[in-house]
Amino acid sequence: MRLDGQTAVITGGTRGLGRAIAEAYLAEGASVVVAARNPYDIKELADEYGDRLLYHHTDVTDEVSVDGLMTTAAETYGGVDVLVNNAGVSRDGRISRLSVADWNTTLATNLTGVFLCTRAVIGPMTARREATGVGGRIINVSSCVAGRAAIGASAYRPRCRTATVRAS
Repeated sequence: MRLDGQTAVITGGTRGLGRAIAEAYLAEGASVVVAARNPYDIKELADEYGDRLLYHHTDVTDEVSVDGLMTTAAETYGGVDVLVNNAGVSRDGRISRLSVADWNTTLATNLTGVFLCTRAVIGPMTARREATGVGGRIINVSSCVAGRAAIGASAYRPRCRTATVRAS
């Protein structure tokens, strides 16, 4: 599948799975905006792919930062076709030892970050669809521990699964 002419925004895209996703999209011809708090060693990819790769310093927990990311992506590449919500953190700790600050950081990154990025991409993605007739894609990455308990990952787990609770 070739992605020539398409633009992907990948959060948490400078290392690990996010970087692998960025490399795959670049290899298929897409332009990629890598969003993260730290560029790590993204320079080598930028050297290889030139203008098709853009690093954007982004804090997914900050609405202004996320809006700036999507504006930059749309202005640089003419729109956004794909959003990969990959940014995530884990503050390991049993709930009895987990600080409220670590709890809040995990939820802000892993849940609110997905909400902010998804909401911010709707405008650029809709504009691209209206211009090209092709709809966009939003991909939310979860953890491999989503289907099982993990000792010491009490704050991390809400990113993995949601549940419906009914009051009787």
